Amino acid sequence: MATAAWRPVPGLTSVRFLPFLRRPDICCSNAFLAAGPRAVIAVDPGADAAQAALLARFAGEALGADLRPFIVLLTHCHIDHVLQAVASPERLGRLGAVLAAHAGCAAVLALGDPILSAAHLFDIALPTCEVGLRLFSGDPSAGPNGIRRVPCGAAGLMGERLLVNGAPVAEVYSAPGHTPDSVVIRVGDLLFVGDLLFALEPGIAGLPGFELEALASTIVAVRVLVEEGGIVEVCPGHGPLLPASEAVAALARLAEAVGRLTVVPHITPARLTATRVVALELLDEADRLFAVIGGRLIVLAHHLEALGEVEAAAGIEETLASDEVEPCLASFGRFAREFEAGERVEAQLVLKAMQATRRIEATLLRGRLATIGDLALLARFRRLADDFMATVTEGAPALARVPVDLNELVAGVAAAVGGPAVPDEAVLDAADDEEAFLEILVRRLAAPPLFPGDRLGLSPASGPIPIVTDLERLDDGLRALLEDLAGAGHEQVGIEVGDGGTVMIRGDPCGAEPFGLHRCEAYRRRFEALGMAFELEGGAPFTCSIALKRNSAEGEI
Repeated sequence: MATAAWRPVPGLTSVRFLPFLRRPDICCSNAFLAAGPRAVIAVDPGADAAQAALLARFAGEALGADLRPFIVLLTHCHIDHVLQAVASPERLGRLGAVLAAHAGCAAVLALGDPILSAAHLFDIALPTCEVGLRLFSGDPSAGPNGIRRVPCGAAGLMGERLLVNGAPVAEVYSAPGHTPDSVVIRVGDLLFVGDLLFALEPGIAGLPGFELEALASTIVAVRVLVEEGGIVEVCPGHGPLLPASEAVAALARLAEAVGRLTVVPHITPARLTATRVVALELLDEADRLFAVIGGRLIVLAHHLEALGEVEAAAGIEETLASDEVEPCLASFGRFAREFEAGERVEAQLVLKAMQATRRIEATLLRGRLATIGDLALLARFRRLADDFMATVTEGAPALARVPVDLNELVAGVAAAVGGPAVPDEAVLDAADDEEAFLEILVRRLAAPPLFPGDRLGLSPASGPIPIVTDLERLDDGLRALLEDLAGAGHEQVGIEVGDGGTVMIRGDPCGAEPFGLHRCEAYRRRFEALGMAFELEGGAPFTCSIALKRNSAEGEI
């Protein structure tokens, strides 16, 4: 957590502002203090006890011996924003804090509602709490400590202005969508927007109370408020502060994204569990793919050095030394172990997986590795990442089912793993162009055949086997199986396509078991989604089968 120095609030020279900023996570929000001659205002104490204690310390120092009100405003009812306001009320209570929130938020806190507060996703019991100042609760009236509410409005937003001894100290505008009780808060020319900018984030959109149509209206209105209402800086509930121009751009992107959606599935504990399973499989696959890519590139650098291409070899070694994939995977691995030990919850694990996926995508797919790595492996990771993000946002990935001949597909996979990634003809065609030749040579050396020569035997079916499936993902699954066998030391592998729509893969009798139960279950789920059943047969050699489910309409034409 980073705590900045006090600085003036734009538009209010007599008011100071202090942000408590965190790296983005769903465990605890940012917190903010604004201290002026009429009141001290805190926005969203958050869920972290150390952050709340620090906020209380600075608030106490700002209040001093004065009798100014201390108002604690909540942007909405989610536990990562409100927990420290209700779990340790004495911390803020001894400063005379008045808790202020939308009437809907107040109702959630009064009941300790585990669903609308999202506390159930964190396995935390939310203590009940009474809100002293209920906003948007009917006719404005006097509140505690001389605080009054009067109606106000801006940019089409319904609002209430908070007055202390008749002087305005803040404006609060109803901003539903992320939750029904969400508000944005204006102090001077600062605007505190809670989770509005993250309302469509995977793992956030679809929480209980999410409402797409209301969110669309709120985004438009808040964008007008920021763009035309003199706002200088926007303070999100997570992440860094944004100049008004950047916030307007972010709101514009958010409005476009909302316009592309028709429905957002609700996030439930069951859906989180399903997403967590996919997340663990994705990062496990990323770990394997990066190990393969990294190992191949090390060999490639040695080959290039032996061929006298010292500069190219040094460039590859530099790329491997500077990439972020390995530390990112190591960080996620530690997080996963903490989850298994009961120190993290599923919602945290899913968010961590999304952060890791985005960083790995940036390195593998858009960085230097994308120009020298195995294109087939990189494409497979892209599809896995797409499937994971689709599972988070939509509940399940959308498969591109097309008619295909199973016999022909398996033959194509066998040819791909048994031959070089770049054919001899392409190498010869580039022989007269040194730069093109080096590029093709790198591609060829970076993706050597898994089973060269006659190490892979193929027994096709007697005729075409028409099926309907996702061609690329079935190809990915078969290649992954063969890679596992090659990695376990299987020198000879046989593939048999049965007339009934079965693909039988047999390993070398001397080869080791290629994977354990966890990966076996991952294969079962992967092929099940394609309308096929994955089974292992006991004994040596290792044998597995992928059988078409003929009773499934998705499995055949």
